[in-house]
Amino acid sequence: SHMPTSEEDLCPICYAHPISAVFQPCGHKSCKACINQHLMNNKDCFFCKTTIVSVEDWEKG
Repeated sequence: SHMPTSEEDLCPICYAHPISAVFQPCGHKSCKACINQHLMNNKDCFFCKTTIVSVEDWEKG
């Protein structure tokens, strides 16, 4: 696994894990741990409050 090389690669929610998930349809991102926890309680995007319909793996580059 690759270690983040800059803060831009880190989850903007927890700053503990690399970004690994992208939300559809809005395209915002977080780590899987944050979004999986969030979706147990809430289906809205952290950032824009759009309803998340799916979460896909995100690979940088």
